[in-house]
Amino acid sequence: MMDKNHKTYFLVPLGLVIAIIILALNTKAPDVNISSVPGELRNTISVSGTGLVTVEPDEAEIYVNIITEADTAEKAQQDNADKAESVRNALIRQGVKDDDMETSSYYMYPKTNYNRITGESEIYGYSLTHVLKITTKDVGSTGELVDAAVEAGANGLQNINFQLSDELRDKTYDEALKEGSAMAKQKAQSISSSLGVTLGNIVTISESGVSYSPYRYYAPMAEMSMDEKAGGAPTVISPQDVEVSAYVSVVYEIE
Repeated sequence: MMDKNHKTYFLVPLGLVIAIIILALNTKAPDVNISSVPGELRNTISVSGTGLVTVEPDEAEIYVNIITEADTAEKAQQDNADKAESVRNALIRQGVKDDDMETSSYYMYPKTNYNRITGESEIYGYSLTHVLKITTKDVGSTGELVDAAVEAGANGLQNINFQLSDELRDKTYDEALKEGSAMAKQKAQSISSSLGVTLGNIVTISESGVSYSPYRYYAPMAEMSMDEKAGGAPTVISPQDVEVSAYVSVVYEIE
């Protein structure tokens, strides 16, 4: 048996001990890059600029109503389908592509009368509304397209959205970004000059995205009929310009 009081000793060569000591003395602490320390306080100035560009819309979305009423739901639906086909064919003759027409909304509701004797509502017919959306890049022809749709059986114009195509929107947004950036830089230069400091490097740049609203035209009349348009002057609808804005925020170092 091993003696409980027996101790085991490990001998380390003297040369190894000396080498460890020399290595420890010659090792330097790593250099600290002050500028990379998180949370470092820097003298900065924050400015923002808004770019605003006005441009004529190059695309229009026309919404026309096709409404039919009948004693039965089936008859209202069939009559509506016939009118919708007539409207689509008329618009195709005006140069509108079939792919540029689609149903925006389609809904039917029963027409009822209240029976005072029975205390119940009685259905006496059905009304079906089909809203057809027509997209065109020929903005100047919107009035002619409305006339063609009404003469072919549409009951009236709901509204027209005059907007920007994706290509024109992106191009205009780039211009707005340049204006916003230039305004932010001018603000920074004016502020630094008045305070007697010098602008340094840009710390951060951010932008909030494109902002613009289409011009929406609403028909002055809720409904128009073929008889009302027959022999009348062509409809002329002139869109207003739309504004595209961009917001830019810049943070500069100051010295």
